[in-house]
Amino acid sequence: MASWTHVLALTGFHFDGILQTMTFAPAPEGKPVRWFWSNGSAWGVCEQRPEEDSIALRLSVLFGEVSLKQIVLTGYAPVTFAPPVKITQGNPQEVVFRNTFLSLKN
Repeated sequence: MASWTHVLALTGFHFDGILQTMTFAPAPEGKPVRWFWSNGSAWGVCEQRPEEDSIALRLSVLFGEVSLKQIVLTGYAPVTFAPPVKITQGNPQEVVFRNTFLSLKN
């Protein structure tokens, strides 16, 4: 069980079943990554492909199913689904997180 904390620390993975939200950290150093995730009733992989001004995130379920209202990438605006999406084996969900910058004027 102690090794699972390393996975959580590396990936930033968090699942909230009540809010139907899944959270990940952005890929380190802007490199593509493929991370395992598990929420207790389903498991799969999260793949991130960073681009110059965005990160494409593909969430795949390899066992079970998961319903989501939001996918969160830390530091980016969340992607919200209305109604919630049900992700099942063989039907991945892909979303794109865009870099947005707030410019302040003096």
